[in-house]
Amino acid sequence: MAASPKPAPHPAAVAAFVPAEERSRAAVLLSMLWRDKFATCAVIFLTLALLCALLGPALLGEAAIKQNLRGRNLAPFSLDQGWLFFLGAD
Repeated sequence: MAASPKPAPHPAAVAAFVPAEERSRAAVLLSMLWRDKFATCAVIFLTLALLCALLGPALLGEAAIKQNLRGRNLAPFSLDQGWLFFLGAD
């Protein structure tokens, strides 16, 4: 009895098994990062922290160095002093 022919593999499955020598170094590193979910979350967190560090001074302006004794104990979710103290001021 003759064996039935195997169906052709899906093109995406073939692309997933390209030898590492043929893929770029960045593609290999990104695929390894994507497989490790904890490392992926860490990269996302560190990218967010870097963006906050770079964009924070532009958003805060002089509020970062100016002292505000009247607003030091503002309640959370109050927009009386603007968005800066939305989570409270203590």
